[in-house]
Amino acid sequence: MNERSHKTVSAVLSISFVVIVQLFAPSQLRSLALALGLYLCAFGIYNLLYLSSVKKFNIWLWLRPLLFMIGWIGLLFVIPSFFWRSAFLLSGVPLIYFFEALLGNTGEQLLLNQVLIAAFSLFLSITAFSHYYLLPGMVYLALLFIISLLLIRSSFETVPVSLRMRWSSSVGLSLFVVELFWALQFTPLHYSAVGLLVFNGFYLCWVLYYYNLYHHLTTKKIQFHIVLAIIFTAVILIATPLSIVTQ
Repeated sequence: MNERSHKTVSAVLSISFVVIVQLFAPSQLRSLALALGLYLCAFGIYNLLYLSSVKKFNIWLWLRPLLFMIGWIGLLFVIPSFFWRSAFLLSGVPLIYFFEALLGNTGEQLLLNQVLIAAFSLFLSITAFSHYYLLPGMVYLALLFIISLLLIRSSFETVPVSLRMRWSSSVGLSLFVVELFWALQFTPLHYSAVGLLVFNGFYLCWVLYYYNLYHHLTTKKIQFHIVLAIIFTAVILIATPLSIVTQ
């Protein structure tokens, strides 16, 4: 498949996401979930065929955009406002197209942006679902661990370290994310604040460790990301209301 055809399909996939959502009213939740499930299957199959055709197939390179789409769909179900849901859909068109058009690209900036956006949407979706659907806590902890492990492991695929180091690093960072999520459940914070704080903790640890694996970690980078994380945390705590903790 040539580059022009791939960009055309990328545009179709990005627009199709909005069309599918618009075809189903909010009351048709099951139909919408089924349609988006089929969309995800088509999305994954096309990416598999394209990466194979250009001889760049790698399970982790294929999995990362799929995790991004899963998180993006998850956010769709937790945004309550019609206005913000519409804005979310419109912003998703260029974003989905951008990531899809660059499928197979292993550039660092693309990886950083895709992983951070995927983590943001996935963590916020999981914390929202844990609030609205009261399943056993271990279910969400296990789900968060698996999602974090897959996302982090996919981001380390091109790092020039041993396979054992990639897996051990991914497991360690995933356990940190799960422990942070578990600890925040004992606070009176709103679920949106919990999701954002989990993402903030992930961002700080992951990005510093990622640079460290490449031996690009400097004092200035450490200071910059720590200050950025502190500011982000302060904004979250100030702007997000406390929820009522029921016994």
